[in-house]
Amino acid sequence: MIFTLVTTLTETIENLITSRISDIQKEKDREAEEAEAKENAKFHGERVTRDSFLKWREGFRAAMEKRVEEEERVKKEGEGKRGAKKEERLTGRELWEKGMVGKEADMEEEEGLEEGMEGLKVG
Repeated sequence: MIFTLVTTLTETIENLITSRISDIQKEKDREAEEAEAKENAKFHGERVTRDSFLKWREGFRAAMEKRVEEEERVKKEGEGKRGAKKEERLTGRELWEKGMVGKEADMEEEEGLEEGMEGLKVG
């Protein structure tokens, strides 16, 4: 009789613990599914239909035309401020090839300094 009671209690406790563990696992699975559904909701936006696409395209083309007009207006204003001709600057290589910079120009400057210092007395 005691053996039967102990066996019955043991089985009941095991079933109770198993059911609690399965309930906890089901709750975790449900929470995970909710989180996944919430994450997947980000990827589902407005459905594209012919009408919605045409409406978007009209707005897009209007915005692009406005942008092009604005760029042309800014370009015309910029031309008026800068003047008709644009001054070209020489590159470093072009300056060097023409002899405007480099060792020759430095030596000429040094020679001019020596000539001016001949008359000075250091005392």
